[in-house]
Amino acid sequence: MQMIRVNILNYKFTVAEKITLNLLLSVLNIRIFVAGICLLMHSFIFAEENTIHVNNGHQYQRIISAGGSITEIAAHLGITSKLIAVDSSSTYPDQVNKLPKIGYFRALNSEGVLALEPDLFVAARGAGPDKVLAQIENAGVPVVQFEQSTYSLENWETLVSSMGAFFNRRNEATKLIKKTRNGIKTAKEAMHNNSKPIRVLALLNAGNRGFTVAGKNTVPDLLLKLIGVENVAKDLDGYKPYDSESLASQDIDLILAPNHTVDAMGGTDGICGNASIKMATMKTGCRVHVMHALLLLGFGARLEQAATEIVAELAN
Repeated sequence: MQMIRVNILNYKFTVAEKITLNLLLSVLNIRIFVAGICLLMHSFIFAEENTIHVNNGHQYQRIISAGGSITEIAAHLGITSKLIAVDSSSTYPDQVNKLPKIGYFRALNSEGVLALEPDLFVAARGAGPDKVLAQIENAGVPVVQFEQSTYSLENWETLVSSMGAFFNRRNEATKLIKKTRNGIKTAKEAMHNNSKPIRVLALLNAGNRGFTVAGKNTVPDLLLKLIGVENVAKDLDGYKPYDSESLASQDIDLILAPNHTVDAMGGTDGICGNASIKMATMKTGCRVHVMHALLLLGFGARLEQAATEIVAELAN
């Protein structure tokens, strides 16, 4: 078969052929242009999905959070996928337990933090030591601390609002605050049916010298106030020792305890088998409600859940 070669550079196109060729080139250019736009949009969307824009205009993709309550709220606001590590007190939600741990938020090590190459470090006020936070900042990593030391519903709302504003998650923060208010209101209303005062003790530890309990200015005390029941240790300030004799003289309707405390004391049988607790619960019987430590002790996103859980236990 004889092959015919045509030199396109010397070929003389007819008018009809020129029009057809121009149309084909136009279609080809349009397709290339559209494909380019689609690729650009995909790249932009991918970057947006993996970036946190905060209120100062900066964009962050590799965030470390220190402080269980701060991590919990941040996750609820929608930045879980941007977290690359957390401290040992950050145990909720479950996704953060798969992340590297940087130690306890009050005893941090700058080398361990910086080795993970974060572009933002957020923490509860009180994280440290201060020199470690300074080292992290001097390495070019912004350090942002949120206040959570004064326990009231109003201060909790301020904390959530502050974090929502910082992370540009104001709508999510507003929804969380509204849900919490409504849930706590419902929980408190459920307690109105009780004809006598209910007295609850939040127990953290027990030893030879007595017990460690939650007094005023603690999250357990706040939870009890929110649902309208009495904290047996309300005269103490903070988490303080409570001697065995004083405890034995109390009337306790319910004991709240974090899971690690219950495990350390030999389970609920171990707690109820304590002589002082036997005396304090003689009238109503020993009732121990075990809660996840961060749910009972944390100032995070689940205040409403914690309050509702306590009310449900009291209703049984």
